[in-house]
Amino acid sequence: GALGQITAIFLNAMVFAAIYLGITLKRVTLGLSRTHLKKYLAFGLPFVPSGLARWTISLSNVLILQRSASLEEVALFSLAFKFGLVLDIVVIAILTAWEPFFYKRAGEEAGPHLFAQVATYTWLVVGGLGVAILLGAQQILRVATTPEYYGAGLAVAPVVVGILLRAAYLFNVQGISFKMKTGYLPLIDGMAAVVCVGMSLVLVPTFGMMGAAFSTATAYGSQLALGFVLSRRLYPIPYQYLRLTKISATFGACLFVLLQVNLASDLATLFVREAMLPLMMAFGLVILRVPQAGELARLRRIGDQLGGWIRRQA
Repeated sequence: GALGQITAIFLNAMVFAAIYLGITLKRVTLGLSRTHLKKYLAFGLPFVPSGLARWTISLSNVLILQRSASLEEVALFSLAFKFGLVLDIVVIAILTAWEPFFYKRAGEEAGPHLFAQVATYTWLVVGGLGVAILLGAQQILRVATTPEYYGAGLAVAPVVVGILLRAAYLFNVQGISFKMKTGYLPLIDGMAAVVCVGMSLVLVPTFGMMGAAFSTATAYGSQLALGFVLSRRLYPIPYQYLRLTKISATFGACLFVLLQVNLASDLATLFVREAMLPLMMAFGLVILRVPQAGELARLRRIGDQLGGWIRRQA
């Protein structure tokens, strides 16, 4: 059961910790420097209260929901959250690659402009996946579950929005860490945790799982807003706001149009919506002139290479 899963995670962490420790000890010499110790503690210690605040945001709404609603509603919220986990896995994978890339390039003069371009591409991928989940969640529930679980689809939208807001915050906040100002992180995450707990206490008793979902999304939104303001002061990145707006408008248009597609079969509806999404997105992005000339040329080269590979395989 759950204990077995936790034990497996613990053992996996122990094994890899031993491997990484062995690799590290071969490359470093042990010693103690008060100067370095103070510097490292000043950088690292704020992550402890920051992590606790993020943990509070993740779990407080569920704990409040368990005490304010029926077990059936808790189960529906948990099921809705599973759809968000699909997006979260992609976000974690991108952020895992993003952090070392950021720290490697952050000191370069061209770094902020490069990060702005990466942010645009990341929003295109992550936001597009979020739209795909929103388009298919209800149909997947109807195909894979029984009627008593269909209500989980109502909470999928705020859950997905919350994860997108959290991803934007984690993507943007690296500048604060790079400038060695991690002392701001407990303030940002702590305020978001207060927002989450406060709104959950107010909304969950009345609105149940929807109150829990909206509380979390609002907390992540406040986290992003405060983090963005501080990051802009410490390490400004010239984000491509016009392109980001056009991409977001394309997402909204695709979502609105494709939600009107309702066929006799839920499986057919799911297939048509998901198949049409990339086509509509590509059309909308071209119409709004989002791709730049250099990007279109690279896409043509990739297409030519892919076509050549397919012809050789045939």
